[in-house]
Parts: sequence; C-alpha cells; structure tokens
Amino acid sequence: LLTFASDLLMVFIAWELMSIPSYVLTGFRKKDPNSNEASVKYFIISAFSSAVLLYGISLVYLVTGSTSIYVVIHDASTIQPVAILALTFVLAGFGIKLAAVPFHMWIPDAYQGAPTIVSSLLSAGTKVATFAPVARIFFILFAAHIFQVDWSLTFAVLAVLSMTLGNFAALTSKSITRILAYSSIGQAGYILVGFAAGGPSGLTGSFFHLLNYAIMQSGAFLAAAVIIRALGSDDLDSFDGVGKRMTVAPLALTLSLLALGGFPPLNGFWSKLVIFYS
Repeated sequence: LLTFASDLLMVFIAWELMSIPSYVLTGFRKKDPNSNEASVKYFIISAFSSAVLLYGISLVYLVTGSTSIYVVIHDASTIQPVAILALTFVLAGFGIKLAAVPFHMWIPDAYQGAPTIVSSLLSAGTKVATFAPVARIFFILFAAHIFQVDWSLTFAVLAVLSMTLGNFAALTSKSITRILAYSSIGQAGYILVGFAAGGPSGLTGSFFHLLNYAIMQSGAFLAAAVIIRALGSDDLDSFDGVGKRMTVAPLALTLSLLALGGFPPLNGFWSKLVIFYS
C-alpha cells in the first residue's frame, strides 16, 4: 500500500500499518532487555516521526485543498511560507523513517537489539518501501509551482551527511549488527544522491541502487545471523578465523560487504556508477 498510494493520508495509514508490526518484531525476544529497549526506542522515535509527517500533510492540505499527490495547484502565491514549512515537515518525517542524518540515532540501537533476522527485514524491506512514496511526493507534488524551493540542495546535504557519518561511525563500532546499521545509514546517503540529482537518470540510479541495496543488506544480515548463532556473539573480534569453521555464511557476508562497498564487478558498483553519473 505504501508503495502504490497516491494520497497522502493513505501513505500515512500504510506507514502505520507497516510500522506497528515492526515494533512487535523488534521486541520479539521478550525476555531480552536489549530487545525490549530497542522496541521502545523504535516506537517512540517512529511515533514522533509519524506526528511530524501528519502535521506536514495537514499543511499540504492547507496549501492545496487536497491530500492527493497528483493535485493541480492553480493559485497559491500568497502562502509560499506555509508551502516551505509543509515541505520541511514532510521531509523531516520521512527523514526519520529513512534514517538519514541527522534523523538516524534510533537505527543502531534498534538493529542491534532486534533479532538479526528482523534487522534484515527492517533495513531492506521497510526502507525500500518508504523511498517509493518519497520519490512520488517530491517529484510530483512538490514539483508544483508553489513548492518551488531548492529541496534538491536539501537532499544533497542530507546525502553528504549520511554518507560521511554512516561510514565513519561504522569504523568505530565493534558489533557486526551496529556496523551493518551504520552501513544502512551510509547507503541511504548514496540513494539520496540520485534524489538530489533529480531527473530520469537520478531516479533510475536511486531505484537501481535500492534494489541492489535490498539484496546486499538483507544478504549481509542473514549471513551475519547464521554466524552469530554459531558463535553466540556479534562482537567483531569473535569473527576472527570464522572462515575456518564455516564456509557458506562467511563467503556470503564477504560478497555482500564488497557489493555494499561498490567493488566491481558486483552489483553495488553498477548502481553507484549510475547514481554518480546522474
């Protein structure tokens, strides 16, 4: 529903339908304090983002008189400040869900506390589903005359911050699940590069990388889950020499990480090439 919704209220309802089961899955290990803490943090931050998004939608309705993404605005020259405010709130609401910097702080705790299989679903499934309405809203609704502000520059700033902080924070982490969580933030930055570039080539690159990211990130989390289950720890030091004890999972994790890094000839290289070309 979130991917195909053409009305802002349907986007919001679909978002909530996706989010509420996510909180339950994050806290699936009921006797684990870390899982409970992750679920509560995820719930509080996501509820806040929902409120921010809903307020932005109400401002869009004030400007356009409709909640349809495909609405035609005839004359709204007198409420330009409200239009800019609406765009800001909608961007902030989606930014929290997409975990773009500076709205990213809930991601590492949620992914580390949740069962690793659930983290795979959250990082690949929910994020990919959220990018689709973001593209539709910003390239159709906010492309109207009244919303003509330089939001592409905003996407560019968010992309640079997300790529930089996500990758540098991953370097200092000792937990494999936190490293993959920060990788998710960095990859969101690469996807936003295509949004900042705009046009058919930018969107093509973003959605091409979204597809590859979903495959690579879920593959990395699933391989890590197998290794963590065998080792009983997600500490990076415990992964030393794991290739001698296991074969398939370490190889899958290595290939997924190389693809996330954009090493040729793996799929991550080609989608990043299209993004930066745009």
